[in-house]
Amino acid sequence: MKTLVTTIVLLFIGMSAGAQNLEVVGKAKITVMDKVNTADSVVVRLADGTLAIRDVTTLSGPWYLGKDTLDGIVFYIYEGSDGHEHGLIVAKSESTAQWQSPTSTTNANRSWDGVYNMGQMTNSPAKTYVQGLGAGWYLPSIDELSLLWHHRFHANKALFDGGFTLLSKDEAYWSSTEIDATRAFAFSFDDVAGRYYTKTDVYSVRAIRAF
Repeated sequence: MKTLVTTIVLLFIGMSAGAQNLEVVGKAKITVMDKVNTADSVVVRLADGTLAIRDVTTLSGPWYLGKDTLDGIVFYIYEGSDGHEHGLIVAKSESTAQWQSPTSTTNANRSWDGVYNMGQMTNSPAKTYVQGLGAGWYLPSIDELSLLWHHRFHANKALFDGGFTLLSKDEAYWSSTEIDATRAFAFSFDDVAGRYYTKTDVYSVRAIRAF
């Protein structure tokens, strides 16, 4: 394992210097990772136990609130259990859509995990819009929408400075958190509350992504 780690780090150095060749002792799986899928490290361990190297041309740190990066604005930052900074980025534009039509139970019921929820959603115009933005974007959970509201100062200031679409002061935004077969949570920006809405109603949709 030490040989493999050393080999991968040498690849990182070689790539940056324009080298094309690499000698691998034993078996190795080397993957160039997308910047939004892992912490800001050169060498990381994947879920299946293999090691991967990040593409250094895609690193976007250091992070700060209001940073314009990865096609959005950083609005929340925290330190993860791995000791690295993580956070959330809000998209620069939005749309309106139904949560689902026709309606059914999807089990997208996590209040904190928008990625999981959106993976469960079916027959969803809101999901279709978010997926059209590209890989990494998802419909925020109700808790993530609450974080967006509480940190809208940094988001809206950077959105305004860049000439992008501001977060509304009085609209309701769909979350990805489901209540039952016919209702889902939306966060009302005018009275600062998560409320139940009928899935076939049309409300604002603003995507986020994590780093």
